[in-house]
Amino acid sequence: MEAKQEGLDSETKNKLWKELKLKWSALKRNSNSNDTQKAAAKKRINEIQDELGLDKTDFEAPYEGGSQKKTKEVENTGGVVNQMAGISVDTQKIIAAVNQKAHNIEEKLDHIISLLEHNKVADFDTKDIPK
Repeated sequence: MEAKQEGLDSETKNKLWKELKLKWSALKRNSNSNDTQKAAAKKRINEIQDELGLDKTDFEAPYEGGSQKKTKEVENTGGVVNQMAGISVDTQKIIAAVNQKAHNIEEKLDHIISLLEHNKVADFDTKDIPK
């Protein structure tokens, strides 16, 4: 199958990948495709996968919610997953701090706007801005 993929030029590969993505979207739950269109999409998906040298999807196999291989990969990379979770917590803290600063800036801007609206431009002083 590798030889078949290598024989394709870049433009053809790109077109096939775009078509593959389009055909997969026809299989989504919220698509308006009827059963005939979905069957045709499944057939074309397998054809494109064959042309690109990919493993064909077995649409007749029952859905298992993920493969055993992926589950084992996650178990074997537990340290990486824990690191990613730590990064996620740090990222959440940073986002919370940024949101708080944005809220403070909005409050200061609201105060400045209210001073300007009440014609206190002449009386405006930076000491009037809340810290």
